[in-house]
Amino acid sequence: MRKVFGLLILTMTQACTNVSLNSSALTRDFSPLIAPGANKTNFEQDKGTCLKEVQEAVGQKINENFAIIKFRNCLIQKGYVLLS
Repeated sequence: MRKVFGLLILTMTQACTNVSLNSSALTRDFSPLIAPGANKTNFEQDKGTCLKEVQEAVGQKINENFAIIKFRNCLIQKGYVLLS
């Protein structure tokens, strides 16, 4: 019984942690690695432009998978090779 209770508390703690860390996961998803040799200054500008376009298109659903796919597709359309 103690083990079950301990596992329940551990699971609940992790669930709460995942909710609060959602923004860091979001940051990771919206910062893909690019091929070596790509112009990093232009990439950062294009990344900002693509993120703004996606935010306008999806609104509050920015952390959904389809928003991340739209963001990555925008970068690919601009000619970037994404490695992650």
